Amino acid sequence: MDVWFDVSGLRKDGRKPRELRAMDVKLGGPKPPNVDGCAWLRMGLTSVLAHCIGPSETKRRSDEVQDAARVSCTVVRGRREDPELATTVVRTLETAVLVDAFPRATISVVLHVLADEGSRLACCLNAASLALVDAGIPMRDCLGAAAAGLVADEVFFDLTRDEERRASAKARFTVAVLPRSRRVVSAHLDGAPLETSTFEKLLSRAIDAATLAANRLAQATRDHVGEAIQMRDATAATPPSRTNGRSTDTEEVVLLEKMIYDVKSAYFASFLSSSKHLPTTDEVVEALGDIKKKTPGLSPEDLAAALRTKYPSWLLDDMNWTELAEKMGD
Repeated sequence: MDVWFDVSGLRKDGRKPRELRAMDVKLGGPKPPNVDGCAWLRMGLTSVLAHCIGPSETKRRSDEVQDAARVSCTVVRGRREDPELATTVVRTLETAVLVDAFPRATISVVLHVLADEGSRLACCLNAASLALVDAGIPMRDCLGAAAAGLVADEVFFDLTRDEERRASAKARFTVAVLPRSRRVVSAHLDGAPLETSTFEKLLSRAIDAATLAANRLAQATRDHVGEAIQMRDATAATPPSRTNGRSTDTEEVVLLEKMIYDVKSAYFASFLSSSKHLPTTDEVVEALGDIKKKTPGLSPEDLAAALRTKYPSWLLDDMNWTELAEKMGD
């Protein structure tokens, strides 16, 4: 007979039955040129690297959704893809992302499962949510996911692989929630059929576990925002040098990058309480032209201030800064 508790009532890995494993979260950082958002998440010994690309133009017209963005996902495990898991991720993200903000566009998520020691689906959903946040994709809430299962007639949170094997003989729920409303956006049940009372109890516990996970992810996002603001302030403390009273072209590009870093930090902060529509790159260029026509001769600093005042929630990672600096020139 398997022993799942020690004499103190703890699980084999030292956790209480309703305790999540430690989470290690990294948002942003170096990423491939075509990637807009990046996140790495480790839950216990399970780790997933997530990349978000978009919103971008849909390559095939037949794939376009007329009044909403199309969400796609690829899950890679070793050398193989997992289309079934990818389908579950897509269906979940479609309910969390404000897809109507980007009609006919595509938002692509690529998940690399680096290690699987239990709760793989939950880790993939959480990592995907973080990558979307890093890319500035507006969402209804910061998604959180976790598994809960029956092991030795006890409900365990955040199952390890060994616990999953035991729980699969009875029941295991993987749930994704929007924590502020406790709205369940995904529920995946494995195992034997359950009585109604047991089903409701396990689902309720899984929602509790997912809410705990969402709160941890939200805190990690707030920490990331704090670090970004500190970096922005430290960079802004050094004034740019000037040539004949004007910034050089290179310095104009740097000033614009600082502006967007400021806006990105502000967007992260506003994301925690609400999500807003983000203008497209074409709208940005058009707005720049309008401001230049109304107020000719603006310095890069003044133009940046005007943009921040008019559009406080821009996130423009795809902008060609050199081209934009040239557009700002006289």
